[in-house]
Parts: sequence; C-alpha cells; structure tokens
Amino acid sequence: MPTPRFQTIAVLAVLAGSLLLQGGPHALAGDAPRQALDPLAALAADSAQILEDLRYLSADELQGRAPGTEGSRLARARLAARFAELGLEAPAPGYEQTFRWTRRNETQERTGVNLVAVRRGSERPGLAIVVTAHYDHVGVRNGQVFNGADDNASGAVGIAALARALRGVPLRHTLVLAALDAEESGSQGARALVAEPPVPLDSVAVNLNLDMVARTSGLLWAAGASHTPALRPILEEVAARSPVELRLGHDRPGAPEGDDWTHQSDHGAFHDAGIPFVYLGVEDHADYHHPTDDFERVDAGEYMNALRACLLTLLALDRALPLPPS
Repeated sequence: MPTPRFQTIAVLAVLAGSLLLQGGPHALAGDAPRQALDPLAALAADSAQILEDLRYLSADELQGRAPGTEGSRLARARLAARFAELGLEAPAPGYEQTFRWTRRNETQERTGVNLVAVRRGSERPGLAIVVTAHYDHVGVRNGQVFNGADDNASGAVGIAALARALRGVPLRHTLVLAALDAEESGSQGARALVAEPPVPLDSVAVNLNLDMVARTSGLLWAAGASHTPALRPILEEVAARSPVELRLGHDRPGAPEGDDWTHQSDHGAFHDAGIPFVYLGVEDHADYHHPTDDFERVDAGEYMNALRACLLTLLALDRALPLPPS
C-alpha cells in the first residue's frame, strides 16, 4: 500500500495530467498554449516532472553528486537537458563552465563545473537577477551514500522548474540561472561565478539562492533583508501570498531566531561582492548531512508549495527592480 507521501505524489501527477486533458486556457497542447499559462499554473502542471527530477538527482545511482564524480556528471546532464529544452542561452563556451579550486589544507587543484544559462530581459536587459542553487552533495562516506535530496537536489531541480514555469512569460530583467558545484567545499562554484560572471558583475541587481527548500514542515525562511532593507517590503508582499509560511530572518548576528546564515551558502559570495541577496531555505533537520536525506522523506506537497513561494519571490523581484540605494 502506498505511503501518504507517495499518494500525494500520485495526486499531484493526476492533477497535472488533468490540466493537460481538459483544454481551455490551462491546456498544454504544444508550446503556444503553454505560453498562455500563468506561471503558478505552469509550475503545478509540471509537478510530476519536477518530482521525477528530484528523485533522479537524489537516487543512489548518482552516489551523492560529489564534485568530479560520475554522479556529478549525470546530475549536470539532467539539468543541462532541462535548460536546452527551454532554449536558454548558453554563455561561451556552453552551459558547462569549468573552474579550478583547491580543498582546504590541500595543494592539489581540483576541477569543478558550474551549469549556467541566460535569458535576456524584455525591458531592462542590462540589469540581471542571478538565481543559484548548488547541485553537489558530499558523496559516499564509509560506504554510505549521502543522497542530499533536500541538500540540495531540491534547489537545483527548483531553478530548472522556475525557468520552465516562466516559459513564455515576459520578464523585465535578464535572468541568469546557475547550478553551482562544490558548495559543500566552501562555495567554490559561487566564488568562481562571481569571479567570472556570464554578465557584467555590476549589472547583477540581486542574487536569489535556493538551498534546502523541500523539507519545510510549512515554514520557509527568507534571509537577506537585514542587509538590504529595500528587500523587506518585497519579501513581505510575497509572504502575504505564499502558500507556505515565509518568515524573514537568519541574516544578522544576534538575531532572535539564532544562526546568521549570511555566509551559510552560495549567496555569501555575492554578499561579499556587495550584491544584495535573498536566500530561501529551511533550518537544519534530523537528516541534514546524513545518509537519510532521501527522496522518500520529501513531502511532495510541501516541496511544490515551497517552489511556488520561490516563483512568487522571483516575480516580485523582477517587478521591483531596480532596488533603491540603501
């Protein structure tokens, strides 16, 4: 008998299928009708594909997606296929952007690979929103696979899902989508992206970083407004519409909610470069950095609601830019 979690997945898949079959303004009979969809409806219609991508990226076969492994390559190939399906622009020499990095206390250089795509804005293409999520995890330790379903297959799948939901939807500003490597080793991919960005660094208005967005238990945190007060009304507007509780915080020393997450993920590299950020994620749970962070522990409804909140945040940022000076 299926567990409630997989009953939820099945229900979402059926709902997605019904949207395809019913016709009318929400029908998906090729690309043209899809463009008439609003983004939230498009996201819901893609729920079965999104969940399958999450299952794939966090499967044992990918061996925890450690940098430089076959599992890392397979994860990257799945995400690159999603970018290609959307016809997203690839910066030279392609979606894959290699970089060199050195692990702490080592001298041997390693190779990492970021996956980067660009979609030009319709009104202010010279101003960009960079949406990031790391796709790497910690690999295999002591014979156990650390699948990292929440950390951070959820965010990596999420950026592709957002791009697909926005297909055919005009955006005022340029969108850069970056699935980043080697976050678990000190945000090496993010630092490489900031050092050699696909658009001029002074054109980047804000970084939206997704890291651990599946295991919300009904609460998603948004960090960054304490550093950039102009973000607060934007995020409060999103919170008022979000299907999951969106709470601002975790972005200053001594904050009442505890830890300061300013440098806890890839947005830290943007912050250090003087670029405002919004970090969407959850507090650590019992499976964080354990081999039990598996797809089977993700509630499909929670994850889809979190992606809706991410989509609303991206749309709100696109409407609000440029931010007033702090």
